[in-house]
This record gives sequence, C-alpha cells and structure tokens, in this order.
Amino acid sequence: MRTPWLDRTEQFLIFVLAGFLFWPHAVSSIALILLVGLRLYRSGKETVPKGMDWLLFLPALVIFIAWGMHGAASNGQAELQLWATFLAAVLYFKTSPFRKTFVQSFALMSLIQAALVLGAIVFGEAATAGSFSQHVRDQIDQLFHVHPTYLSAVWLWAGTWLILEKGWPIRYRQASLAGLAIMAGITGGKMPFLAFAVVLVYIILSSVQRTRHRIIVSSILIVFMGINALLNPGLRDRFTELIGPTTEYSEGQWLTSTELRLGIWGCVKHVALEHWQMGVGTGNTRPPLEECFAGYDQAQFFETEFNSHNQYMHFWLVGGILGFLSILGYFAWLFYVAIQRRDKEFIAALIYLCLLLLTENYFSRQAGMMLFAFTLTALYFRPRVDAHSAASNPAK
Repeated sequence: MRTPWLDRTEQFLIFVLAGFLFWPHAVSSIALILLVGLRLYRSGKETVPKGMDWLLFLPALVIFIAWGMHGAASNGQAELQLWATFLAAVLYFKTSPFRKTFVQSFALMSLIQAALVLGAIVFGEAATAGSFSQHVRDQIDQLFHVHPTYLSAVWLWAGTWLILEKGWPIRYRQASLAGLAIMAGITGGKMPFLAFAVVLVYIILSSVQRTRHRIIVSSILIVFMGINALLNPGLRDRFTELIGPTTEYSEGQWLTSTELRLGIWGCVKHVALEHWQMGVGTGNTRPPLEECFAGYDQAQFFETEFNSHNQYMHFWLVGGILGFLSILGYFAWLFYVAIQRRDKEFIAALIYLCLLLLTENYFSRQAGMMLFAFTLTALYFRPRVDAHSAASNPAK
C-alpha cells in the first residue's frame, strides 16, 4: 500500500539525487543512502538481487580480486569504494516505482545547469587567450568543479533518455534535448557528441518503418551534425585537434587533448602487453604508466595523474587478459538481455555508455559511476518494476 507522505519524501530525494553533477557529490550520496533506507523499509527483502542479477557486480568483483591479488594497494581503495554507489543503485532501483521521476528530474537539473553555464559564458569575462572551447571548459571547472566532458556526457544522455522515456509533452522533450545538445556541443566533448550521434541514428533506424524515410532522416541528421561541428565554436575547436595529431613530442610543446590521449594509449598498450596475463592490480597502474611517460620527455604528462582514458584497457591493466574479457563479456550480457527484451531504450543506453568508455574511465570517478549506475540499474530492473506497478494498480 502506497503512503503519500513517504512517496513525496522519496520523490524529493530523487530530485536531489538526479542533480549529482549540480552540487557536491556528498549531497547526492546522502540522498542515495536515504533512498536505499526508504526502499528497504518499504520493500524489504525484495530489494535484494536474485539469480542473474548478481552478474551486475561482475566488474566490481574483478576490481576487488585484482586489488587483493596484487597486495591490496592503498591507492586502490578509492576505486573500490566507488562500487558502493553501484550497490546502492541496485538496491534502490530494483523496486523503485519512481524511475520516470528520476528521468524528468535528471533532465530538469541538466537544463538548469546548462542555463547557468550559458549565463557564465554570456555575462562572464571574455576569453583573452587560448581557444573559445578551453575558455568555456575553464568556466565550467570554476562553476561546478567537474570535468567538462562528463558534463557533456550527462547532458546529452539526460535529453536522450527524456525523449525515450516519455512523460512530458513531446514538444517540451524535443526542446529540452535540442537545448542540452547545443550546450553540450559548446562544452566541446568529442566522444559524448559522437556517441550521441550514433544513438540518434539507432533510434531513427529502429523507429522509422520505411527504408527510404530512414535514409532521408539519417542523412539530414548527419548533415546537421556536420554543420554543428563546423559552426559550433566549442565543437569546432575540439574536432580540429583530430587533424594531423602527432606523437613525436618535444620539450616545451603544448599538446592537445587528442595528442595527450594518443601518448597515454601508447603507454597503456605497452604496460598491458607487458603484464598481459595478470595485470598490475587495482591502484598500481600509476607507476608503470609514469615510467613509460618519462620516455616522451614531455612535462605535460606529469601535470596531473592521468589514468588509461579507456575503461576497457583499464580492466586489462589491473586484471590482465581475464579482466579485459570480463568487462567485454559484461556488456555483451547486458546487450543480450536488452535485445531479448526488445528494449530499445536499454539498447540505446548501452550503445551510448559503451562508446563513452572508449575515451574515459567513468568507473574511476564518482560522477561517472553515478551516471552508469543509475542508468544501467534503472533500465535493467524496469520490466519487473513496471510489471509490479501494473499488478498493484490494475485500474490504471
């Protein structure tokens, strides 16, 4: 039996949770803990995973085993602790009937955040040096202390999920997606933008019935994306980096993000092949990567603690070939589940998230873990939650 005041409390906490990139992580973390407590109180043992549900924790198991096998490095504890967020998301979304509330709150908080960033761009100080894209990214860091690429990834998925989930009138959902897509483009996240384009093509191909219409709509989309990349200053600056990047580094040379990634990936490949059987363990990736970076004679590789910038290769680094195969098998299983259900929304989410993992370690940061945990668990458990809600409310 539903209790109105508990429903309202839960919905308020969901609104707070959905703004995990808007305010300090501790705020959303506290909201998540309270939501799990409410679910345990209201649903009891139904919140506990059953059977195949436990496969959701396969990446966490790999990270934990790799940590223990290689000496339980203290640097690996922070990465392990992030998986507590994933566990909490499973416990909450397994029985929560407020998925749509989360999606709508997620989009609303993203729109508010995008509006604040736009205000900072319009009314803030003009760029005096460097590219427009870098100026915008610096402002985002000052406002929200979050990596701009994560902001792009969240905004684009929030708008796309809102379109797929339904709830608001279609014109509001379309306007929200358009606004978030434009702002995400201004922030200059290359891979989120490309992943977004691929997902839109998938949605079109899976929704439009006639082949001729699919071709026409897809072509229009590709042209629109191309024009946006050329005319949008944020995206234009970022995609220009892809033209003629070099890995012939020299001392004092300023490297683009693409050139940095190419150097990082070269070292990741070197270390992964050197330790291909067992990996180096969770929390132990930094020393061998830095040893490789030293060969570049380029100080930029030491300005911050760069990770592998590829989640799949990160699993190879920490857990060897079995770690790499486990993360591939994990997403293959999720795709199998989504395809068996013919769940277009789940498939679209998996396409988007799997592409994002090619250039960032989302499981190694709180914001990234929250994005993946909330999306994957909400969509994985959706059929059971919807079936339970329908059985509880047969008149609706």
